[in-house]
Amino acid sequence: MTKAQVNDTIRTLAKRRGFETTDRPGVWGFSDIRSEELNFTYCIRETENTNWAERRVEYTLSINASVRKMGGEPTVEELLATAEEIRIGAGLVAELNNRKLTWTETF
Repeated sequence: MTKAQVNDTIRTLAKRRGFETTDRPGVWGFSDIRSEELNFTYCIRETENTNWAERRVEYTLSINASVRKMGGEPTVEELLATAEEIRIGAGLVAELNNRKLTWTETF
């Protein structure tokens, strides 16, 4: 995959599960996944297939999510809505991470 294809995958799968994404790439070069209830974060690591002598770096992307807001005195409906978004977001994170999103950059 290319980095652009990884980004397209993120956007497509997020949209399929009801999340919006930013139009412009964020800090890591990927669209951010928007949520009122969750924070999605990207972790990028080099893989064992990186070869600095050949000026080739292979990266892998994993995605994590955490609950964005807690506390206060939410209503039962608000708690259920948050729980549902957590369930859907967890499914999205699992689906994205199961794809083993990798790409190679040369310099």
